[in-house]
Amino acid sequence: MITRFYVDNYKCLQNFEYKPKQFELVVGANGSGKSTVFEALDKVRRFVNGEDARSLFDSNSDTRWSNSPSQRFEIDCLHGQASVKYRLDIDLSSNLYRVEKEIFTVNNEVVLESSWQQNNPHEYIQEEGGSYEEHSGEIRVLISQNNPSNLKGYGLSNPNTSMMVSHFGGYFPPGIAQIHFYKLNSQLMTAQVKRPEPRPANDLSNFASYYIYALQQQQGKMFEMMPHLKEVIPNFDSFAVEENFEEARRDLFVVCRSKEGGKSTPLRYRFDELSDGQRALIALYALLFCTLDENTTLVIDEPENYVALRELQPWLSLLQERLEEHGGQVILISHHPEFINALAPQTTVFERDNGGPVRVKAFDSELAKALAPAEIMARGWES
Repeated sequence: MITRFYVDNYKCLQNFEYKPKQFELVVGANGSGKSTVFEALDKVRRFVNGEDARSLFDSNSDTRWSNSPSQRFEIDCLHGQASVKYRLDIDLSSNLYRVEKEIFTVNNEVVLESSWQQNNPHEYIQEEGGSYEEHSGEIRVLISQNNPSNLKGYGLSNPNTSMMVSHFGGYFPPGIAQIHFYKLNSQLMTAQVKRPEPRPANDLSNFASYYIYALQQQQGKMFEMMPHLKEVIPNFDSFAVEENFEEARRDLFVVCRSKEGGKSTPLRYRFDELSDGQRALIALYALLFCTLDENTTLVIDEPENYVALRELQPWLSLLQERLEEHGGQVILISHHPEFINALAPQTTVFERDNGGPVRVKAFDSELAKALAPAEIMARGWES
């Protein structure tokens, strides 16, 4: 669960601090920075999980009115009883190295700290207390004695990838790897099943491949989801995967039951034959059952896209139930009146004055005594 996210010198985010609650709705006018905040959060997560910094950050992503040569990102999380903090500094002035500093702490104790400096190459020095300093070309890495890995002999695979990958052998910071950011695009959701994929793409375009993984690893949760899909999708019965030998591929099908004439006849539809709304609805329910747990932060940008109004309320009610039962954190970004009216007490407003930096504030519900919250937003009175 994220308790604090700080960003400086990234697009419209200058000295920006955001402290999300366990469950909240984020609102704001177009251009107020809502999507930018969570884009930055997702980029940090992707970097920590092994992506190259040069593919995620560049000099064109700085704040145009700032002269700072670097960007800073800080994420504070609660993971069980542990307080986890991660800091990433990106050097925008260098053409060789993008990563300037990383610091990872657990319960206020530094577990890993790295910074770029000119040092003697390939020299290992054991410090007092059992920690190591590694000197390798342009990098100085200080690693705590509590690190579970055997550090000596570890090399730097890429100066633009996270030290979390290089020195923890795939062990990622708890609380950061469990951040999920999604903005559904039903039109990109195909029926083709490739290899099982453990994480949905941000736009859920790989849902068919993710379904195979979820069925193998989270079968109980998938079965738990089925009765809810039967309530919201007419005649829905189950999923099926079929081999297409002519095209050498596998496809995901949805099985429906027609009850005309007193008989129950199974009808099979390729997943991409469903309407955009039906595919989006299936994906939204899958996120609730298969990604949300006590350590997960689930961010969904405009979940109402493609979904009918009468289908939103059951999903929103189920989201709140599962959050209470299983824990975790959910942040919704939406302009939809249904969400605004239902979640006004949990609403955070993002705003920018005259194209300046983004700031956040709680929605002032004093006016809601006279007007519906959605009406207040429609008139621009939330500020």
